[in-house]
Amino acid sequence: TLADVMSYLDGRSVTGLDIETTRRYSPNKYVSKVYEPGLDPHLSKICMIQIGDGDNVFVIDARQFKVEQLQPLFQRKHKWAIHFAKFEYSHIKYSLGVELDTVHCTWLVEKNLFNGINIGFSLFDLSERYLNAVAPKEVDFFNEYEDEDEIVVDKSTRLQFQNIGDRKFTNQQIEYGALDVTLAYKIYEHQIQGRYTKSGLYNPTALHRLENRVLKTFANMELAGIPFSKEVWMDIYNTTSYPMFVQEVEWLNQYVVDNHKKFCKLTFFGDECAIKWTSPQQVVKFFRHLGFC
Repeated sequence: TLADVMSYLDGRSVTGLDIETTRRYSPNKYVSKVYEPGLDPHLSKICMIQIGDGDNVFVIDARQFKVEQLQPLFQRKHKWAIHFAKFEYSHIKYSLGVELDTVHCTWLVEKNLFNGINIGFSLFDLSERYLNAVAPKEVDFFNEYEDEDEIVVDKSTRLQFQNIGDRKFTNQQIEYGALDVTLAYKIYEHQIQGRYTKSGLYNPTALHRLENRVLKTFANMELAGIPFSKEVWMDIYNTTSYPMFVQEVEWLNQYVVDNHKKFCKLTFFGDECAIKWTSPQQVVKFFRHLGFC
């Protein structure tokens, strides 16, 4: 019952959290190719709420409860371990009118820990990195029970919630939801220990706190939106931004022609800058030549 969930939360300061969403309106209400149901909080509703940790998980059919019954779950001083927390924060605030107190976004914290390193940051990537998870295609289903500790992550089930309507959850969907929140919590336990590098332990806890706090601000900005006029925007672009851009490019080109013939090409009209300023590779090459890359 919800009372059981509340009692469980009362005894813990941190738990994992995940939700599944479905379309709020019928398909003909808006252009689905532009506004994807299940992702936009304004067009979606929460159908499943999963709360738990490494020991226990509660899977709640949110369709069976009124908003005021679900609100107390989140009206508390609590830390929630969530993968890509902006999603959960936005949907809970819009659908339930509650702001989560403290979040630990495993996606965001992983970005901090591996600052700039080109690796995967999906829930499966992190589960593979920390928990030795495997994708379904890598599992030998004839011997699937040989390794009871093996975690199989199948994200394809997520799409089934989009048009679930009033149909009951299947066992597969319930297990999928339970696994998602368990993974987020277990990853959180690893992340708070920091990352060991050649230089020693790297754990920018102040950065984690700052990023997780500002995450909520960005989510609030997205939910509120801003007044937007295409006509005013294009007028500013045509009268101010674009002429300034053209002027700056002309200045850069002339600088190269006057000072760095190596980066010029000869045309019928004389030397011309050969650098394409929208190409990061070409710009970096030029910066290295200048000695400050």
